[in-house]
Amino acid sequence: MKKAKNSIMSIILTVIITFNLFSQTPQDEKQNSFAFVFCTDIHVQPERNAVQGFTQAIDTINKLQPAFVITGGDLIMDALGQTYGRADSLYNLYQEVTKKIQMPVHNTMGNHEIYGIYTKSG
Repeated sequence: MKKAKNSIMSIILTVIITFNLFSQTPQDEKQNSFAFVFCTDIHVQPERNAVQGFTQAIDTINKLQPAFVITGGDLIMDALGQTYGRADSLYNLYQEVTKKIQMPVHNTMGNHEIYGIYTKSG
């Protein structure tokens, strides 16, 4: 639970800090600049309220209206040692939630996206 909370807080803080930097710009410079959001270690999964936390972050992102969003990997929680069905459901969940983002999203992979590195016994 603490990891999920920390991940959610990291996302929200990154969004807030990024836009606070741009909010200090004089009005005429603001019109000629752009902002983007960087989200990392989202770890979407149906457990631990991860979807609800990420949805809150998405609501904040949409209100800020950046030009685009970049993700820094670890989008889902561990495809590493999961069954194909579980990994596929996590990817589908991530895709479904990110449809709510109102600007382009550019995803990158992290180690948690690599399917089948570890196999479960049995």
